[in-house]
Amino acid sequence: MRVLHVSAQALQVSFTSAMTYQILLVVVIGGIGSITGSALTSFIYVASLEWLLRGLDSGKFLGINAPGIFKNGFNEQLDQYRNASLNGKSWLAELEQKERDATGIKGLKIGYNRLFGYYIEVTKSFYDLVPLRYTRKQTLANAERFITDELKKLEDTILGAEDGAVKLEYEMFLKIRELL
Repeated sequence: MRVLHVSAQALQVSFTSAMTYQILLVVVIGGIGSITGSALTSFIYVASLEWLLRGLDSGKFLGINAPGIFKNGFNEQLDQYRNASLNGKSWLAELEQKERDATGIKGLKIGYNRLFGYYIEVTKSFYDLVPLRYTRKQTLANAERFITDELKKLEDTILGAEDGAVKLEYEMFLKIRELL
C-alpha cells in the first residue's frame, strides 16, 4: 500500500488516532486510487471527513467484509442488529419464562435446531395446557414442538442480525468510499 503524508492541519480536522488515519487512507485509496496529498484535500469535504472519523472504530478495522468497522451509535439499524446478536439469548430466556407463566406449563422449553429453527417444546403430559395461539411445528415421541408469531419474529431478528450487520456495514463502507 502506498503511504500518503497529509497533515491533520491541512485537512482542518483532528485525527483521533494513527489507526483512524490509516483507515481513512484505505478508504480513500480503495475508492480513488493513487493520489497526492494536495489532491486529497481538494477531494474531501471537512464535514464529511469529521463525520467519517466519528463513525469509524479505529481499533476494530480488520477489512471491509469484517464486522466492527463502525462505532456503536453511528447507524441506528446497525445498532439494532448488534443488539440482537448480543441479547438474543436473553430475549429467548425472557420469552420462555413469560410463556411458562402464561400457560402454567413448568416444563416448557424454547430450543433451536438447524432444520426447524426456534421452537417451544411441551411434553405430552402438558399437552392439554397448550394455548390455541401455538402452531404445531414438529411431533416427537414424548413431546410436541410449537411456534408462535412472537417467537417467529424473534427468530427472524436473531438469525438475521449478524448477516444483516455485516451486509449493512459493507454497504455503508461502499457508500462512504463513493462519497470520497
